[in-house]
Formats: sequence, C-alpha cells, structure tokens
Amino acid sequence: MSSGIRWLWLLALVGCDPGAGERNLVARTPRHYILVIDLSASLAPRLMAASRSFAETVVQRLDFGDRITLVEMLQIGVGDTAARWSHRMPVPLDSGDPTTREETALEGARRSGLRILRLIYGEPTDGRAMHTDIFRTLHIAAEYVRIEPDMPTVLMLLSDMLQSANGVEMARKVPGREWIDEQQRAGLIPRMTGTCVVVVGADPTTAQGVRVREFWREYFRIAGARLDPANYRTTPPDEVPDCR
Repeated sequence: MSSGIRWLWLLALVGCDPGAGERNLVARTPRHYILVIDLSASLAPRLMAASRSFAETVVQRLDFGDRITLVEMLQIGVGDTAARWSHRMPVPLDSGDPTTREETALEGARRSGLRILRLIYGEPTDGRAMHTDIFRTLHIAAEYVRIEPDMPTVLMLLSDMLQSANGVEMARKVPGREWIDEQQRAGLIPRMTGTCVVVVGADPTTAQGVRVREFWREYFRIAGARLDPANYRTTPPDEVPDCR
C-alpha cells in the first residue's frame, strides 16, 4: 500500500461469532487546512519557533486531495502587504494505487508550501509586526473557507490571539458580549459555518487569558465555527488536528 495514502481499518463483526470478521478499507477524507500566521512582537520567540515548526509539520503531512492555505496575519487592515497562498494537493486517478509520478507531484506540492512558509516567517533577525488585526484577517480566512465549501475545514490560528489594532487592545481590555452583538448586527462577523478552529500560541493560564479565550469561543460560535477548549493551546499538539 502506498505511503502517500493513509487508511483506516475498521473491523466489522459478522453474525454471532465474535471471532469472525472482515477488514474494510475506508479512504481518508481530504481536508482544507487554513493556517493564519501571527508575526507580531507580542508572541514570545519560543512560541514563534514552535509555531513555525508546527506549520512545517502540517505542510509535510498533507495528503492527496488536501488543500493548504497560508495567510499572514494583517497588522492594521486589508490594505497591508501580507502573504497569502492556497494550493490543492494533487488527486491520483486511482486513490488506492497512486503512481510514482503522482507521489512525486504530491511531494513537490509539499515543498512549495515549505518554501512559502520560509518566506512568510523570514529570518529570526527580521523585524516583528507591532500590530495584530485578527478581526480583519478572519474576513480574509473566511473567503478561503468558501473556496472548498464541501470540504471539512480546519482553521489554525498560530497566534497569541491578542487583537492589537483599530481601537481594540486585548492585552489591556477584552471586549464583552455586547461588543460581539454590535459587530454581528453591523454584519462584521465573517461566516465560517462548520469550520473547526485550532489556536496554538495563546495563554489561557491567567484570568485575562481565560477572558480572551472565552471571547474567541463566543466570537467563533456566532461565526458558525467551533473552538473547543481543548483546541485552544499554548503549545502545538502532537498530531495535526483533523477535527472529526
């Protein structure tokens, strides 16, 4: 079996004999992984390094049919010069037996993603962003969600989740539910229906950090997405979440 395709073995019991059974292959469902990369100065260097390593892991583990989208976090609005890249991994003619050429094309697409990541993160000595406009970045991310409306989407925010632009400074004060309601009435919360959200780089270990986490959980709920507490993390998970 080709290493480029991962399969799940399911054991189906037959009749009343607990020892009888057969193995059925169930193909993996391709997913759309959207990585939003925060380069702000508020993110500790150690967490930035972990963010970069995790992003590379996500790209290296992309499989046939997956889509990867890389979005650099905006600083103060949509007029920023920020990197964006989206690519669909090749789809083999026979998913159960991809050819060597198809395997090579998949590996080439992964390498392209890694090159884009290197461009986004730059060198450790490069200047860091002084502002973080998460709200407007999420509108950009929502546009990419709509590229693959029928594909399970995992939105990964590699960020401390501290909005710091356009009048909202979460390091000092976290907006309340009434602020979210006002944004909703004004049509300023993007739609991300069915999207699973994963945060890596946040700090939920203080009272302020918990307020930030709960703000975003409610924000994403209104947006039609879900952010489970287990997916609001400081450190990267051991495995790339697929949010089944």
